[in-house]
This record gives sequence, structure tokens and C-alpha cells, in this order.
Amino acid sequence: RPMGWSREGLRAMAELRAYLSSGGKITLKHLKSEAKKSYSLEKNIVLKIKNTYTKARELLNNVPILSKGKVIPMFKCLKDMHNGTFNL
Repeated sequence: RPMGWSREGLRAMAELRAYLSSGGKITLKHLKSEAKKSYSLEKNIVLKIKNTYTKARELLNNVPILSKGKVIPMFKCLKDMHNGTFNL
């Protein structure tokens, strides 16, 4: 299914077809490839990041005017700043 292939896989198949068309022969060394090591984090690092993010979100959400929900111009301004979309 060519539409499901990645660009790298598609490029590798194109190079392989060109190699075969020009008279090359495929050997076992062409098919073997080294497995890429996956990137992983230890559980304690993930927990530290999660806790830091949670504490930061708690500090950002402790604005009384935002928790009341009464829609006034100041609420809209602070809500936009909180969400990162400041529009006047």
C-alpha cells in the first residue's frame, strides 16, 4: 500500500528498484539493517516532569476572577492572556 508508506520507505524502495534495473543483485546484507534504539525515559524522570507541570498549572489557575466565571472585560482579557491568545 504505497499511500501508507513513509517517505523514507518510499525512497528506499525506489533506490532498490533502480539498483535492480541497473543490473544489481540483492544480497542478505542489503536486507539486514540495524534496529534503531528507541528513546525512553525512566519512570522517576517522568514523574518529576508530571509533578512540575501539575504544580505550574495549579499556580496559573489560582486567579480568582477566572474561577468566578463572571464575564466582564477584565475576565476576557485575563482569560485570553491565560490561554495565550491576547486580542484587544
